[in-house]
Amino acid sequence: MRNVIEYPKHVREMIKEAEKQYDMPVNYSTINIACKFLPYIKTMQLKKGDALLKIGETPNKFAFVNSGLLRRSYYNQDGDCCTYLFMPEGTFFTDGIMMDKSPALFMIDALEDTQITFTPMDICERLIYENDEIVKSYLKVCELEVINVTDEWKRFSLKAADRYKFFLEKYPMLEGRISQQEIASYLGITPVSLSRLKGSL
Repeated sequence: MRNVIEYPKHVREMIKEAEKQYDMPVNYSTINIACKFLPYIKTMQLKKGDALLKIGETPNKFAFVNSGLLRRSYYNQDGDCCTYLFMPEGTFFTDGIMMDKSPALFMIDALEDTQITFTPMDICERLIYENDEIVKSYLKVCELEVINVTDEWKRFSLKAADRYKFFLEKYPMLEGRISQQEIASYLGITPVSLSRLKGSL
């Protein structure tokens, strides 16, 4: 008879989302994976405006957004801050590439008070090499991350009106939660242009 492990609430939320997003039904394998990560899982509270990662810092987290909202952004050649993507509650993300220790070219900050659950990247790397079950799960995560990044890049080839429709379809939960400035930054247009665009739809 196996021992029943009572996971903390934030860990249960993370496991539930992993089941849904990565098609990982709860079974002995997924419980075994969770047990291996449990000693290294940490939580972090961010206030609105806090930076999780600054440009030039070394990324070091594989994380899950338990509550709140994060934004990944960068500066373009004109020095304007451009939003690359939003990371609301229920989002898994890495702030870098596991094998690459290069300084970050982007930043991650909190648009709301936010709680994340994370494991240091070096711990993830070690556990992946030690366990075939974790390798399979990690490959699923990587596959969906590639799909997500590809979708985000596709929007840059769209007209402004279609970019706005893409935003509404991808982030329906952000309606009323973020400013027009933040939406305009994601779309690559000015807030004035966004107002005109919304008026024409």
